[in-house]
Amino acid sequence: MTKIHRREFAKRAAAAAVAAPLVLEKLGQQTTEAPKPEPKLKLSADQEVAVKKAVERRDQQLKKMRDLVLPYDLEPAFVFAARPKARAGRRE
Repeated sequence: MTKIHRREFAKRAAAAAVAAPLVLEKLGQQTTEAPKPEPKLKLSADQEVAVKKAVERRDQQLKKMRDLVLPYDLEPAFVFAARPKARAGRRE
């Protein structure tokens, strides 16, 4: 990594601040194309039923999980503020 002086850094930062809007404007012009929609999957009747059952089952499982309350002993450690350890002084 090369060293850079404060004034040189300020010059480069100013040049980048001037050039950034121009670059962003050019990028905005290039991406005017509409994104292609994702193709829909063609499912048979059996597959559609299976998908609907899977979604219903997932929703039921998520509802059960959200309704559960963790016992106090199982609360995650980050909930409680830990006391920082005392640091030893620098040895010289």
